[in-house]
Amino acid sequence: MPKARMSGKVTVMFDSTDDFSVARAAWRLHAPLLGRIIVDPTPSVHSTAALAHDVLAALGKPPHRIATEGISSDRQSWRAAAAWILGERIQQLIVLRAHLQSPDRWLKMIELQRVTAIHMVLICHSRSLPPAIEEILATGENQRVTCGLESALEPVADLERHDGWQESGQAAPSELPSLPSSEFTRFRADAYRQLSNDEFSAVDVEYGRGIDAACAWLASHIGYRADTPPTYSIRSVVAPFLLPVDLERSAATLAKMYSDAQLEGLAEGLWCLGRKRPTSDRYPYPWDDEGGLQVFLTDLVADSSSQRHTLARVRGAQAGFLLHGLLLHALPDLSTSGPGVGGPSFTPAMAARIRTRIAHPQRAAALATALFTHANHDSLARILISQLRPDATSLQMPLRDRVVSYAVPAPARGLLRAAQHFAGLRISSESTGNPWQLLGPGTGSLGDLLQEDAAICSVVLPARLDGHSEEPWHCMASCWWVADPLHGPEPNDCASQTLKKPL
Repeated sequence: MPKARMSGKVTVMFDSTDDFSVARAAWRLHAPLLGRIIVDPTPSVHSTAALAHDVLAALGKPPHRIATEGISSDRQSWRAAAAWILGERIQQLIVLRAHLQSPDRWLKMIELQRVTAIHMVLICHSRSLPPAIEEILATGENQRVTCGLESALEPVADLERHDGWQESGQAAPSELPSLPSSEFTRFRADAYRQLSNDEFSAVDVEYGRGIDAACAWLASHIGYRADTPPTYSIRSVVAPFLLPVDLERSAATLAKMYSDAQLEGLAEGLWCLGRKRPTSDRYPYPWDDEGGLQVFLTDLVADSSSQRHTLARVRGAQAGFLLHGLLLHALPDLSTSGPGVGGPSFTPAMAARIRTRIAHPQRAAALATALFTHANHDSLARILISQLRPDATSLQMPLRDRVVSYAVPAPARGLLRAAQHFAGLRISSESTGNPWQLLGPGTGSLGDLLQEDAAICSVVLPARLDGHSEEPWHCMASCWWVADPLHGPEPNDCASQTLKKPL
């Protein structure tokens, strides 16, 4: 995410000599990956909707799909433009030939800036503006006028590439041989005995990734710390997607109002939770963060390149959990469905195709979510806006009588953020349909839109095989405290580099 998002404002730049070099220099700055886009309004077209289409085109959306996907109207196209800007974290928008735009178009651009808090630079190749536009600017706030392109722009904070816009550049993982079907306690030893040295080394890389991921996750998990405050006991009575800072503020407020004993009693009375970690003579007892465990498991296999890579990572994670006193039951075999086993992982290449071939934010996000969750259209349509974290790192999905959690792969996060903003903007202006749906309008009543968009983007939707459970493997995982931890509380106390080859 951006290291520091700039405060939104409007900058009007005058190029009184209509110097072509100014436009050429502006075009060289077009870099959506770095948070800056250039909009060149289509000549001889004056509708405000057409200008929104130009913004969508600058964002890389296919112009010929705008009408087909039902976002060609003035309201829908501007809402889509704002959603994509917010979802993909665009920070600067430069508009060429702004002096030729009508007052209505200026009002739309000013409104877009207000909604997105983007830094908007309007380049006017003239000496002055019509009185009507001057009046519009006079009523605005946080605006400035300049005469040089360099002075009109501010440095754009570089994105930290967490959203997976580009391939990692790392070599593709090697193919793995057939793996042992044994439980995790024997998996590594059996692999060592059955495989050649090179084959075992390749498997051990993935196994080690699982151990490292498990150790890092547990070491940072509040439920694992020995000094867990009593206020943590009531976390289940608050919204599940509150940011850590909000949880800490809530905990601090409750700590002032109640004693430790009262807090524990409150949690136990409401949810049968809140008891402190039992001593060793009371083992076993369950790990109580089921949703967090599901997010961890799906994040672990989000970029897995095959079922065998997934199996090796999960077996390594099970070993890592046991080193921390936890017995993790997960993925007994590969005859199941869900992330990492039912099809290819969601890659930056897939995200790029969706981003440039689908214009509707909810249709793009629905296709991406179908690919990384392997869920059907009914399940996708039931996801609510509130079930996606604000940072789009995880989401919850209603599945029959329960709610299942998923990690959102980095390449898909911008797509889901855009859908969340698009749906949120709809709620503020319309009440038709079910405005609380995150992806519903993008799936189609029978999943027909998903099928159509998958064909457009040259991706194959995961198919459930006959006889497979409808429940994904990660939601059937369970975890129990069974012993005192062998590893320390810090992630580097249990690095996989300390593994020795089995005897």
